[in-house]
Amino acid sequence: MQNTIAVSAPSDFAFPLPGVLPVRRYETQPNYLVLRRPPTRDVEELWQDFLCRVELPDLYITPHIFFEPYWRGKNVFVVLAMHDGQVTGVLTGVDEGDQVTCGLPTRPQLLVGPANQSRRTAEILAKALVSEFPISRLTTAYSWSPTLASEFQRQHFRVRQLEGDVVLELRPGADALFQSFHDNRKRNIRAAIRNGVEVFEVNTAQDLSDYWDVYCAWRKTERKTIHANGNFDKAAEVHRLRTTHRRFLARYKGRGDCCDCGSFLPWGLDRIFRQLLH
Repeated sequence: MQNTIAVSAPSDFAFPLPGVLPVRRYETQPNYLVLRRPPTRDVEELWQDFLCRVELPDLYITPHIFFEPYWRGKNVFVVLAMHDGQVTGVLTGVDEGDQVTCGLPTRPQLLVGPANQSRRTAEILAKALVSEFPISRLTTAYSWSPTLASEFQRQHFRVRQLEGDVVLELRPGADALFQSFHDNRKRNIRAAIRNGVEVFEVNTAQDLSDYWDVYCAWRKTERKTIHANGNFDKAAEVHRLRTTHRRFLARYKGRGDCCDCGSFLPWGLDRIFRQLLH
């Protein structure tokens, strides 16, 4: 179970910070960089290097946030905390003027590197939120790490402990994951395979059409209220983002069910899904 903290603050505590420095000067003074459009190549390289050094790098913490159809038409921003020429923390969110939101309880969009600079990085990100959005009446951010809460409290954020989500670690691979299941679950999986249940990645146009049919049927179920919006053209557009999204279909006697593995999964899992399919 991953616990989540929510931190929020009114704009009354805004105060000035030094101007954002060019990347080449980050070696001498910790600071941050605010992005509202895709980064330049040098900044992207620093950002990608950071993603390789941290755990749980969700898709919306990566540069791909600027290319996701989900965010189109929204005022997306990114704050990169910098120290000694490296990115040490990333915060992404949406600026709606009087309200700034960085993630959801189920999808934090604040990530700090696992180093002795973590508290300092959290302080930089907290100060950046207060300083860069002075007209915001409510600024909210979520994090998997409760250890960062104190740094946000020092910047007059209020902290609330949330229930969190169940997170499945996929990096050990398909075999290790299967062996970790309860015996009953393993027995059910083997029985499904013996009885002809087929699970495969969506690749062809017909696969995508079948996926959409299942998705539309799921939205009409009465057991829950589905708030997701979209159409087939948008689904097809997302499907083309192959480096960050995977979809799977399960078929039994010609009938399908689907699994959308996209923005809710950590960055770089495409290679893991390839392993799981073999």
